[in-house]
Parts: sequence; structure tokens; C-alpha cells
Amino acid sequence: MRRFLKLIGLFLLLTGSIHAQTNTGEVRGVIRDATGGVIPSTSVSARHPETGLLVARVTDSEGRFFFPGLQPGQWEITASVPGFETLTQRVPLEIGRTVDLEFTLVIQGIAQEVAVVNGNAPRNSVLGPGSAALDIAVAKQWSLGEPSRLEFRWEVFNVFNRANFDVPNRIFGNPKFGRIFSAKSP
Repeated sequence: MRRFLKLIGLFLLLTGSIHAQTNTGEVRGVIRDATGGVIPSTSVSARHPETGLLVARVTDSEGRFFFPGLQPGQWEITASVPGFETLTQRVPLEIGRTVDLEFTLVIQGIAQEVAVVNGNAPRNSVLGPGSAALDIAVAKQWSLGEPSRLEFRWEVFNVFNRANFDVPNRIFGNPKFGRIFSAKSP
């Protein structure tokens, strides 16, 4: 039993000294947006300018990335994702050290040019849908003597049951522009 414990102690001593003799470092971090939310599937690259070595990764579902086993020296860590501005950080990496980074990417500016051309159509030149309704009334009166009379009256409104729509939305720039959302009252 004693011999077994000595072997385990020797093994732990050797593996501890082997781990201490690594000549690399690590870079890890997380990618966030301006609101603090994580950005998954972001392309992250680590470039060593002196040697030209380039290592690329993609962030996981929690926006994390990890570069193990990098040689010491100055590294350029770049994060890019469509719709956001690309960001690069220069970090010094020492032997046996882990550098923790946090990138905050901002939404890329959108450049759009809108040309407004004034037309020559006169005011009120666009009309809405027409309005038509057929109302019928039939009346008959009978005299029942001097002080009284009897009247029969039958009226029908909008005989063909035609819907008369209201004018379209006239506010230019409104998403509902040109659309009709109501009918005229009878």
C-alpha cells in the first residue's frame, strides 16, 4: 500500500512539473452587443503579426470564444459579425497566462440615400372610390274622410347592397398610405 501511495505522489509531482513547463498562453472572452446581450456565431480570429500565424474560431451560443496554446507575444484579436462593426484588440500574451477579453460590438451604420422629386400633379387630382346606392320608396295614401287618412309606405335602402368604401389613407410616409380601412356610413 505504501508503494502505491509513493507511485501516486511521484506521478502527481511529475505531471505538475510538466504542466508548469508549458510555453504557451491562452486567450478567452465573450462577445456582447451595446445592450449587454451576447452575440452567438461571431467570427473571432487571433493573428500573431510577427509570424503571420492566424487562428480562427466562431463563438458558441453564449458568445464565448477560446484560443488555447498560443505562443507568447503580441496578438491581434478581431471580432466580426454581419450587421455590426468589426472590432480589433491588441493583447500581450505571456507564457502560462490566460487573457480574458470582452468585446462590445455596435450596430454598423446604415447609409441610405433618398431622392425626393416633386411632381407636377395638381392638388386633389387623386380621387377615392366612387359611391353609389339605390334607394326605393313606394307610398300610397287613402282618404278616410276629412279629418283622417291612411298611408302605406315601403322603403328600401341600398337595394343592391353595394359597399361604399371610404377614401384611402392620404398621409405620405405612413405604412398605411394608399390603403382603405373603412366604409362610408349609409
